[in-house]
Amino acid sequence: MWRELQPIAVEVWQRPYAWLLVIPLIVVLILYYHRLPSRRAFTHGHELFGEQKGVGKRVRFLRFIAHISFIGAALLTIAAIANPASKEVIRPKADGIDIFLILDMSASMKAYDGTYDRIKAAIERGERVSPRIDIAKDVLTDFVEQRQARCLAPEDVRRCDRIGIVLFASNAHIASPLTHDYSNLKRLIADYQIGDIDPERTAIGDGIGRAIAALREGNTAQKVAILLTDGDEMGGQISVDQALVAAKQYDVAVFPILIGESEQALYNRSGDRDKLQLLPAHYPVNWPLLERIARQRQTRAFRAATSQQLQKSLDTILNTYETSPDNPDLEMLRRHQLTPRFLAWASLLLALGLILKHTRLKRYP
Repeated sequence: MWRELQPIAVEVWQRPYAWLLVIPLIVVLILYYHRLPSRRAFTHGHELFGEQKGVGKRVRFLRFIAHISFIGAALLTIAAIANPASKEVIRPKADGIDIFLILDMSASMKAYDGTYDRIKAAIERGERVSPRIDIAKDVLTDFVEQRQARCLAPEDVRRCDRIGIVLFASNAHIASPLTHDYSNLKRLIADYQIGDIDPERTAIGDGIGRAIAALREGNTAQKVAILLTDGDEMGGQISVDQALVAAKQYDVAVFPILIGESEQALYNRSGDRDKLQLLPAHYPVNWPLLERIARQRQTRAFRAATSQQLQKSLDTILNTYETSPDNPDLEMLRRHQLTPRFLAWASLLLALGLILKHTRLKRYP
């Protein structure tokens, strides 16, 4: 508790719009102190510093402190809602590798794997049933969180990988360049939905090509592109073979991961994930293509029908590579949340006000 009451140095308000709550607070205070005559006396200072029959200056001062305590507690609570934080710049001992996550956002990623009876039984047991895209996004979010934890670890085991994201369907789009801003990466993974890019085709070559174009600018010794897809190559401006030529030229390792159990899957006709109306569908899969990608880049191809298999595949890929030499220019920002400290001070002021009101001042109007 004592630690929370230490002096506070705020460098950023993560929800600054919360300070608008001060406006209704001011309105309430004005109505409270001006509606009743006894309150108006206090607002003009007569109750505190002037004469009042039966009430000494000491009591009036304590009453003033009680009022200030309540107002201070309200202001500190609003400050806590505004989510204050301080910043700490850390300089990792060692840099990591550059990784681009290439995520398929085509329509087939909305499919559910498994038979109708198996999915129905899982729902009846209260289990979560997710389409392929949700499985991929959950695992990628966990992957980024692990990278973030490793970058904030003690210096002797610290490793900071830069991560970028490419989304592709009918075309490819860089959702995030290479960055150490892991919090923003997690937000992007959660925000993007199928339909943000035209989902009718699967331009695998475009996705790989976009990632390689961004990776070639990096100065790390190891560059990795991880392709997550459930389908065959369909459309695009760059073929997979052309993208692999570029990958070889810039020494980028490409690891393909096939998401999904098979070509036979189910899709939700209703579009509402809470009201599944599953019908059978056929989505072409080209496993030999993914094997060829891995063979040409001397890597491995993986199958991942479940989140556990996908996570295991990502861990296997990551452990293949060592870190690059130290980078003295690398900096990472870590934020320390100060909300508990503001709430602690608000609680202290509230307790002070209540003690004054219900003990010493209780017998005075």
